[in-house]
Amino acid sequence: MRKYIFTIGMIVGFFAIVHSQTITDALRYSSLEFGATGRAIGTGSSFGVLGADYSLMGSNPAGLAAFRKSEFTFTGGLENAITDSQLQNGESNLLEEARSNFTVHNLGLVFSGKPVGSKWKTVNFGMGVNRIANFNQEFYFNGFSQGSISDRWLENATGYFPDELPNVDPFETDLAYLGSVIYQTANNSGTDTYFTDYQGTGVALEKSQTVRTKGGITEFNLAFAGNYSEKLYIGGSLNIPFVRFEEEKRYTETDEADEIPAFDQLLYNEYLSTTGAGINLKLGFIYRVTQMIRVGASVHTPTRYGLEDSYRSELEYDFTDPNVSPFGLQESPDGLFEYSLVTPWRLNGGAGFIIGKRGFISGEVEWVDYSNMRFDFDNGTEDDLSYARELNNEIQNTYQSAVNVKVGGELVFDIFRLRAGVGLNGSPYLNDNTNQMVYSGGFGIREKWFFLDLAYQTRSGDENYFPYQVAAGPGQVVSTNWRRSLFALTIGFKI
Repeated sequence: MRKYIFTIGMIVGFFAIVHSQTITDALRYSSLEFGATGRAIGTGSSFGVLGADYSLMGSNPAGLAAFRKSEFTFTGGLENAITDSQLQNGESNLLEEARSNFTVHNLGLVFSGKPVGSKWKTVNFGMGVNRIANFNQEFYFNGFSQGSISDRWLENATGYFPDELPNVDPFETDLAYLGSVIYQTANNSGTDTYFTDYQGTGVALEKSQTVRTKGGITEFNLAFAGNYSEKLYIGGSLNIPFVRFEEEKRYTETDEADEIPAFDQLLYNEYLSTTGAGINLKLGFIYRVTQMIRVGASVHTPTRYGLEDSYRSELEYDFTDPNVSPFGLQESPDGLFEYSLVTPWRLNGGAGFIIGKRGFISGEVEWVDYSNMRFDFDNGTEDDLSYARELNNEIQNTYQSAVNVKVGGELVFDIFRLRAGVGLNGSPYLNDNTNQMVYSGGFGIREKWFFLDLAYQTRSGDENYFPYQVAAGPGQVVSTNWRRSLFALTIGFKI
């Protein structure tokens, strides 16, 4: 089963007319990628029970207790996303777009302390940042299919008088009326009935759209951990994730063959920016069963985000009418909406096996229930609260719990390290048993006071994207296949 970039029921779609929030937003900010250092990425982020890596503050903060010396780390990453897209319900070619960017994946400092005359062998403190989500992507489709985005605006306007449209939908339908995409005739002027130039023609229009997204989630960590009698490591962290998401969509419909008497071209652009921050706690433990075997577990509380959406849209409609000239570019007001989002609990468990001085093998299992995501519009109007309830119901009817499995290892050759890992991420979508595979590898050098880690990771997936939705008439579906790769380099110093 394909996954959906945008999926929302038609009931929710009605209430969504003046909102930019969708259930896809909830999934975007709840789907995280732990492991921001080269060592963690190279082993598939699988060694949460072995410790002594800063990125573990994002998964199991008990690993902080394994540090014997204070340490500084910095990780830079070069990310590349390639997306193939094709319009499914018409004539279209497979098109490919690529987007690359450099990001700071990790910046951290660990202070190691050794209490005197105590069974606590280490009491350590750490602070810094880890990048836990990446939103950079670009794709483009072009093709011919029946149907028009004006069908959506015609549906939204039906039953409302022209002076009511700004309150119903100032970002889509009102622009369509002001730009004469939907209009009234001389016979029905002032009624709640509208028409479009495309209506009833059944012509296969040329459609194209470019979608660009960028941003990510960077989490600030404050963590404490202790090593009790070389047997039990415990730790906890207070974490503040910062969200930045930007999306730009440029949609075009064209009647190049001049099959529709009046219609020439339609341009519709959407802009969305989401910023905000949240807070969560992570608690974990690691137990040394023997010198060779270690087990551990951690729990992540839900993150409660306070988010702000800023959005606007613009539309231009070119048509041929001897009595009327095109109305030019129509711009919406600036939309601003503040709301809260609560992400799910996460539970982690794992085991590791240390093979003397030759390396290790380790694995982790993570459980997360995406159906427990929740929007809160605490200070909204009754319509806002109704929309939040519809969104939360749609979340429960669309998503399910998922299990993610990670396995990896490291081989030691004097000062050199070779690493590899593989991950299997369960689908968050209800009744979908497909899994996403993640492959990793890496190389490292460990000196007494200095270390360097280089890692590569790749993952891919299939998704469906809907440029717009209508209750009746031809829908538009774009299939996308994305491939994302990451090169990461960590430089560290023991202090």
